[in-house]
Amino acid sequence: MIKATIDNIKTDSFEFDAVSGLRVKPSSNNKMVKISVGLGEMTVNPLPTAVIEGVKFVFPKNAKWICVEPNGVVYWAEKQSRMSVDEYDGKPYGWGANKTPVLKVNEDGFLRAVIRKNLPPDFWKKSWERLATNELRYLVQD
Repeated sequence: MIKATIDNIKTDSFEFDAVSGLRVKPSSNNKMVKISVGLGEMTVNPLPTAVIEGVKFVFPKNAKWICVEPNGVVYWAEKQSRMSVDEYDGKPYGWGANKTPVLKVNEDGFLRAVIRKNLPPDFWKKSWERLATNELRYLVQD
């Protein structure tokens, strides 16, 4: 794998694949489908996308939910899971299993999980969000 540099990451306009953490071109044929219409052009993106900390991530087709753990790590999942509770004192400490972390290539070229910082306390308890699918973008030409 070619090591990513700070210059490559900041100057190129790439999206990040949430599964592999690698950069993908937004105009890849497998990511976008363009349809010509009488009034203009309509672009359909069949894959779920989300913007996390100002970076757009592309998820696989089976991804439906996104959540944040108490430590700030961002995960995606097919199904919304339950809150895990400590069996002795009954306090919640995170979300259940069957979730996958969102990955990104850092400045040194290594894959790392995306971590959200400076979140309010107990933000993670309300962090389940549905991923946007089948985005329609209408580009009407004058």
